[in-house]
Amino acid sequence: MSRIDCFASCRWLDEFGRRVTLALFLGLSFSGVCAEVEGAEQEKMREELAARAPQILFIKRYPVTPSFYAYTEGQSDGQRERHFVPGSALCLLNVKTGEVETLLEDKTGVIRDVDVSFDGTRILFAWKKGPTIDDDDFHLFEMDAKTREIRQLTFGKGVADYEPCYLPNGDIVFASTRCVQTVDCWKTEVSNLYICDKDGNYLRRVGFDQVHTTHPSVLNDGRIAYTRWDYNDRGQLYPQPLFQMNPDGTGQTEYYGNNSWFPTVISHARAIPDSNKLIAVLHGHHTWQTGKN
Repeated sequence: MSRIDCFASCRWLDEFGRRVTLALFLGLSFSGVCAEVEGAEQEKMREELAARAPQILFIKRYPVTPSFYAYTEGQSDGQRERHFVPGSALCLLNVKTGEVETLLEDKTGVIRDVDVSFDGTRILFAWKKGPTIDDDDFHLFEMDAKTREIRQLTFGKGVADYEPCYLPNGDIVFASTRCVQTVDCWKTEVSNLYICDKDGNYLRRVGFDQVHTTHPSVLNDGRIAYTRWDYNDRGQLYPQPLFQMNPDGTGQTEYYGNNSWFPTVISHARAIPDSNKLIAVLHGHHTWQTGKN
């Protein structure tokens, strides 16, 4: 804990102690005053969040339940791991009022992996419009934040494009099955990282990996962080560490965890603003990405 965090905690504990002392003096219950303080703190946190981020985009959908954390492509012609539960929505939360606006709803398809452009004018996401072999697979779509108009960026039967992320130069990095590979130890497709321009053109593969590379995100200095299933000269379970590369795909190397047995998987890494730290999800190999309460 930093010095600032310690000071903040001490101030909170001092105020908490004063309220508890007063409550006990007045004959009030300890649990009641705890609930009061907790409610006040939650309201304060919500107000502070609303000042910094008045709106939050999020996806409502059912959990994807693969046998391995990265098997979420859901290809319509896939032999295995066709995990697809219809029903999803792209939503916008007003942090101050708590109101939720539905921007896009699909009761027969799945919307996932939302991202916002650096200027806040465009919304990027992956969308699969149906569960059958006659339906298209996940591809990249973009919504105009003001007009709500939607355009499709990537196309192609039998391939899945997902987990898109805007880059500082306007390009888009994403995971895709366009490499047409199969996992060494299972009957399912492999996803590697690709980059295209803002219109979905000049699509190029930027990693030639044996198995999955997923969850790309932009670090504060412009580099790309991503999860790499490191299968070279190792067993299939360990590890899936964080890797890094430049925005053009060069300079690929480890970022953290490539020589560690724990955690098994580091996924969904995101840079903390104004910091050199990351926040990520830690989990096992044969687990979902839903986390635990």
